[in-house]
Amino acid sequence: MLGKWTVATLLICWLILGHVTPSQAQSGTEIVDQVNAFRASLGLPPFTYNPQLAVAAQQQAEYIANTNLYTHTGYGGSSPQSRATAAGYNGRATENIVGGSNMTPRQGLSWWQNSSVHYATITSSNYTEIGGGFARGSSEQNIYAIVVGRPSNTPAAIASTVNNVEVAPPPIRAPAFIMAAPSEDGSIIHDVKAGQALWTIAAYYEVEIPYLLRINNLNANDFVNPGDQIVVQLAEGVPTPTPLPSPTPPYEHEVREGQTLWSIATFHNLELGELLYLNSINENTVISPGDELIVRLRPGQAPPPTATPTLMHVVQTGDTLLGIALRYNLTLGELLVLNNLTENTLIQPSDQLLVRQPLSGETADPTATPTLVVTATNTLTPTATMTPAPPTETAIVVVTPSAESVAAVVPPPVQSPTLIPGSEPKVIELNELPLFQNMLLLGLGAAASGLVGLWLVVRRK
Repeated sequence: MLGKWTVATLLICWLILGHVTPSQAQSGTEIVDQVNAFRASLGLPPFTYNPQLAVAAQQQAEYIANTNLYTHTGYGGSSPQSRATAAGYNGRATENIVGGSNMTPRQGLSWWQNSSVHYATITSSNYTEIGGGFARGSSEQNIYAIVVGRPSNTPAAIASTVNNVEVAPPPIRAPAFIMAAPSEDGSIIHDVKAGQALWTIAAYYEVEIPYLLRINNLNANDFVNPGDQIVVQLAEGVPTPTPLPSPTPPYEHEVREGQTLWSIATFHNLELGELLYLNSINENTVISPGDELIVRLRPGQAPPPTATPTLMHVVQTGDTLLGIALRYNLTLGELLVLNNLTENTLIQPSDQLLVRQPLSGETADPTATPTLVVTATNTLTPTATMTPAPPTETAIVVVTPSAESVAAVVPPPVQSPTLIPGSEPKVIELNELPLFQNMLLLGLGAAASGLVGLWLVVRRK
């Protein structure tokens, strides 16, 4: 009797556990483990797991699974930052999302590794914490989300923002990928479809790219085209071929459509900084198809000179002391000390500011300390684009009294002032005076004429 119950119990357990597929048993921590393992391979410290960020990541993974919309906008119009804040996280946050049919955490990581903006997130040194989420959607879609953050009590991170809102990389929805079934001999051969590359094939079949290259007699610079057949798994008993001789690494790389500085550096096993240094460019340099970039120095080729850090900053319109300090990784106090300024100093376009101490033998431009001259501007003076008004003629008010008034009223004679020789009065036309003085004289003239008229009217009564 006991044996029957034991068998029944084991059968029920098998039925329950047997229906739990690997994808259903996944959790958000698996994609976090993949990200941290990849960071370790690059010599980067792992992200610290944060349960509040995990809540935000899980919430968005479930939203995508329920709506089948790959987006960073969640319930109620929430964003990665607002979801992290609502979960109780105090700091900056951004998000990576990827999903595809029966996608594994390793495959999801591969998609992020091969997208420059997502690669920047998982290798960032500006963020220190992470939380992961996983959800199962329709059409066997596995959705992975990570939210990385930096607590507000740590130094401010340099992040990509628009209007002070964190910009998350676009969500990735991997296209449908039909995997080939094993042949009778155990081999697997994949027919390449449009949009597929060696790295995507390696990601879906979860094999290493070097192994894929070896069994297909390819090298790292080869490309695959739709219709090509790629061996993914050898037949049983077939030995792995001897590695091909390592080809001589190229010295230059011709930029192709869709490539970025990040992807080119990764393709040639370079750090982004190395690629920028070899080509004397910066990460904001725009590259176009057909451009050639140096990826390795030729024998005897001299390396480019090490760029000397900028010594002086020429003030541009809109610059502020704080903004200039942040641009050169200085505190405001350091910038002020370097230039003997105060926080209330006004700077003007074309002023020059020291942004580091001069090196030995290096002299600073004497105009380094801004010459701050405040020029008073008469706001009434027309600008250069205005058409000047014609000269104003001298205003004369003539009052013609009646004959009776003239007979009745004889004004006292006006005595001419005694003039000192050489001090004859100078006749000044109104159009020679400033506008304010012209208006004042006209006003006084009008007032005087009014008084004379009033006086004559009173006298007539």
